[in-house]
Amino acid sequence: MGLLSRINNSGSSNGTSTSNSINKNGTGLLARAAATTSTKTYSSFQEWAKSNGFTHCGIFSIVHGMMVITQAFGLDSQTVANSVSSRDFWKGTLSSNTVLNYSKKDNELYNFLQFFSFDLKSSIQHISFLKIKNNSDFSVLMVYNTDSEKEINLTDSIGNSLKYNSDTKFDSSKFNKQLSSYFLYKISFEQLVKTSIKSIQLPEANITNAAIKCISEEVFDLIKGAFPSPNEVSLGLSNTVNIALSSKIADESLMQNHINLLLKEILNAPSQLPGLNSFGTEDNSDNLVQFLEK
Repeated sequence: MGLLSRINNSGSSNGTSTSNSINKNGTGLLARAAATTSTKTYSSFQEWAKSNGFTHCGIFSIVHGMMVITQAFGLDSQTVANSVSSRDFWKGTLSSNTVLNYSKKDNELYNFLQFFSFDLKSSIQHISFLKIKNNSDFSVLMVYNTDSEKEINLTDSIGNSLKYNSDTKFDSSKFNKQLSSYFLYKISFEQLVKTSIKSIQLPEANITNAAIKCISEEVFDLIKGAFPSPNEVSLGLSNTVNIALSSKIADESLMQNHINLLLKEILNAPSQLPGLNSFGTEDNSDNLVQFLEK
């Protein structure tokens, strides 16, 4: 159930809500890997992660000669920024396409805690890595969980299904032009992302931009999941989330509160949270598309 539905069903509640977590879209703490040869291409890395039952995972890719998480699901912003590492480290650690599985009882697990935020280090119970060949280079799939009773059991066959789009541009061809009117909102969060990782020294601009892009796509996925169809949600050009609601929200302050709870963990409990800005209503489909594309 999306966030909008929960708001509409909240009635006269005093603003309390069930806990919203950055791993809320998973199917539990067990990260089950499906041995599959599926050729399906998923709409995003986050959709791929959910389809495999993962709650926390990321892809280390090469950016400006270094490895950094460029796709993430269930990871906070400081973990993404902390992920910068050398190619030699991963070449030495993952010498083949064999999966490496570790649990908290294995001393080797502690070699990887340097990549995680302070908030996550102590919670990780199991972690798995798989080196994935990309033409002449490679990337690394990382999956972890926080349940000591549930192993991950990642297998190398999962790499066969790792097909997803990374283009977040709004697809106007799928826009529902039949509705008469939408209520428009924007959420700006780029500065909050930058603030959440400012204590981490990143080596150069390309890596910084890659980290911000990765975190922004996670933010977008969380908000988009909270406002399902027939609502429309897009990632704007300046790291804004554009929201076109098919029905009026009775209590915008409650809506704001839910969004704040939704993003609190991923942005490492910032002192400020994204503001919700209203842009009125619109019933012209061309104007609506323009709003969602910017």
